[in-house]
Amino acid sequence: MQKVKQIIGVDISKLTLDIHFHQKNQHLKIDNNFSGFKVLIKKIKELKLLNTELFVVLEFTGGYEYRFIHFLSLYSIDYVRMPGLAIKRSMGIIRGKSDMVDAKRIAQFGYEKQDSLVKDKPLNKNILALKELLAIRKEQVVRKTAA
Repeated sequence: MQKVKQIIGVDISKLTLDIHFHQKNQHLKIDNNFSGFKVLIKKIKELKLLNTELFVVLEFTGGYEYRFIHFLSLYSIDYVRMPGLAIKRSMGIIRGKSDMVDAKRIAQFGYEKQDSLVKDKPLNKNILALKELLAIRKEQVVRKTAA
């Protein structure tokens, strides 16, 4: 992969995204929905970055990342999803855990490994919609069986 101007590490949870801009050393916490994504676009413009200069590194989360991936595809921002274990093992023994720290570690991982990372291909819109629906269904089944 060619060197990019800005590596962005994203820690994804059900409701929020913790975003760390590695080279700018800035943190941003947004909602995991399209109104939150608009805040991210504002921040990117504020930092005077182009979408083609960005590379986003995020963990597989089992479904919470699909809306964000759809957003990245719409704005032609390159990204890669990595297994959390690969990121954790690359850091060695670490102490402390929070979403903010995780986002920073993911960004650091992306910066160190940027030469070997290969951007993911955008998911087909229909496949993405099905994956989102399956994630919602799975959540509902778990909720119903727990009651």
